[in-house]
Amino acid sequence: MDIFKRKSVIGFCFIFTAVCLWCLVGSGSALAAEYKTNVSNGQNYTVINRITVSNPTNRAIDNVSVTLPLMSKDELGDWQTLVKEELNPIPEKIISNSDGGRDATYNIGRISARSNVVIEQRFQIINHALTYQLNFRDYQYDQADVDNIDSRYLQEEPGIEVNDPAIIYYARSKTQGQTNPYLMAKSLYSDINLYMTYDNSVTGHSAVKALQTGRGNCVDYSFLYIACLRSLGIPARIHTGYIYSPETHSTPEYINADGTIRMNSLKHNWIEFYVSGMGWIVADPTYTYYVGDEEDMTKSVDWSRFAEITTKNRLIILYKGLDSASVTYSGSTAPTVSYDTRLSLAEDVSQFYDLAGHWAREDVMALCNWTVPVVYGKSEHNFGVNDSITRAELVAMINRVLDHRDGSSVSPVDIEFSDVAASHWAYADIKKAVARGYVVGFPDGTFQPNKSVTRAEMMSIINNVANLPNRSGSPFTDLDESGYKWAKGAIENCYNAELAKGITTTAFEPSKFLTRGEAAVFINRWIKSSYY
Repeated sequence: MDIFKRKSVIGFCFIFTAVCLWCLVGSGSALAAEYKTNVSNGQNYTVINRITVSNPTNRAIDNVSVTLPLMSKDELGDWQTLVKEELNPIPEKIISNSDGGRDATYNIGRISARSNVVIEQRFQIINHALTYQLNFRDYQYDQADVDNIDSRYLQEEPGIEVNDPAIIYYARSKTQGQTNPYLMAKSLYSDINLYMTYDNSVTGHSAVKALQTGRGNCVDYSFLYIACLRSLGIPARIHTGYIYSPETHSTPEYINADGTIRMNSLKHNWIEFYVSGMGWIVADPTYTYYVGDEEDMTKSVDWSRFAEITTKNRLIILYKGLDSASVTYSGSTAPTVSYDTRLSLAEDVSQFYDLAGHWAREDVMALCNWTVPVVYGKSEHNFGVNDSITRAELVAMINRVLDHRDGSSVSPVDIEFSDVAASHWAYADIKKAVARGYVVGFPDGTFQPNKSVTRAEMMSIINNVANLPNRSGSPFTDLDESGYKWAKGAIENCYNAELAKGITTTAFEPSKFLTRGEAAVFINRWIKSSYY
């Protein structure tokens, strides 16, 4: 038995617009249901969008403003949750659009001739499989419930000709005698699935054209299904995103060099329809399978894609609303906008806005997501990556690493510091650091927990905790700087162990204050090295 599946590889945008409720109004005699949504097999993914805004001309394009859609936490269906997002650069503003989603506006100003600007969006999501438990024994249609749904999901719009007589006739004829909207949607799903033939060469998408020709891609399948449902008074809406099948899309054809999944060829559209008392129910009408040999093939409905999302075919919602950019500019030629969308099979999003595009981002993220988190932000969305690190902050980070490696039990020391009360947030870590011997206080009996740490002091600490072998020699010409000769050996040891680099190829700048980002880089190199 050979099974051949058709697949959709194109995405589309959606706007919703109005229709008569000829079938369901007043049908209270038929069939409130027992209803439950079950989500399972949640998987963490990161959707990475790189949007390139290019100037194809030999003249600069000025006053460029680009508006791009964003994932919207409230519009992702029952099977997907937006955990956090990372936007680089940070948009000038984020506003709600007419479809209920979100748009981000970026003011680029000028794009030089033959150059481009790259905007990156990262969305961490948890994507689930989905099933429904339905019981229609005591079902009663509730018009008031349907009336609370946004009217756009019952209206006509370009490409979804709800009021076309042929659409109305087709929808009524395929659901004749039925009053349960769920069963009506099921009947239409089956008929459209068998009637349509997948053809990705079709342009000019519309429900009427799909009905006339019986051909199209996922846009046409979805438009025809939505138009029919709305003509029957059943609210319906389209989703724009990607279909990801782990078994199918784990081959070299779909995998980038960085291990991410190449998603541009997996763009897809599907729908949800609304049943009173039940809510929005997912259906993906595009896929059909054929059973038999080449001479005698039977077309069959793929019911695994109706009111269900399996782990084999995950539907990843990206946007509610348009999936294309809006651009304003000054000049005779518009900039071009292109998308490169990738799927990472791991968490790869920072909640800290100041890490977006920063050179230390990957190291900070690695320490945030380490077996034991080593670093924390200064606030929910600010890591303070360019702020000078304090002595208290640094010993807390180092202790977290050593506690994981050696255990947290350290013999106490009797020494007390006049400027570190027992109530100080780092009191225990400061005592522990002194006990471990990689840091000491000052001759006046203070520890100075808020004093900034220099790059030389950081090298001394790394040299001590990593127990580095003595290896002299480096390209740095500033290690004899007045007051910092004491750190020359530690700096050279760290350099030769490949744990430290200079500010330039010949300058280490030992007296420069260490930033929180630099501290994360040095610590992460140590953790990943053979000296940890």
